[in-house]
Amino acid sequence: MNFSSFLGIIVLQVGWTKLGGWWNYADLSAPYWRIYWNDSAGAELRFEGRKYSLTPNKIFLIAPNTSFSSTPPPLKNETKHFYIHFLIEPQFVSHSPSVFFFKSDETFSELIRETILLHEAKDIRAE
Repeated sequence: MNFSSFLGIIVLQVGWTKLGGWWNYADLSAPYWRIYWNDSAGAELRFEGRKYSLTPNKIFLIAPNTSFSSTPPPLKNETKHFYIHFLIEPQFVSHSPSVFFFKSDETFSELIRETILLHEAKDIRAE
């Protein structure tokens, strides 16, 4: 889904998926920013030799052209992975490849969970 530019931010895609064994990439990199949030622990990112656990209490922000790898959660876990891909016009921000994480409060986590539930309900009605 494409959105129009607002204050120099262009949202390319907003969505979620259930992570599985397929989320095992050795070299992910793209020319856009990424925001990641997972509803349960298990999956990991690796960047510059460091491992980062994707957990419900963390929001990850990944800068454009950042090469990182991913490790899926254990197969018994059904992890929901929420993501936003977006661009920021260069005159507003320029950054070297980096991975940042921020504390996710309960309000943010509940908002994302509700968004996923609404999307799941919409998909069921469409069938």
